[in-house]
Amino acid sequence: MFIVWGKKHVYRKLGYVADFCPICRKPRAFELKRIGLAGHVYYITAGEGELVGHERTC
Repeated sequence: MFIVWGKKHVYRKLGYVADFCPICRKPRAFELKRIGLAGHVYYITAGEGELVGHERTC
């Protein structure tokens, strides 16, 4: 019998922020997400995990 365990990235939407987009070259609304590294057993995540960083998408 195998036990599948490890860590995976967990993304959680935090909301929207306004910032300058280097691609569009204009102020835009960005979606902000929290990235955490959480443990899992059989691909079932236990909590939000340790903070790795934040990601924003134009």
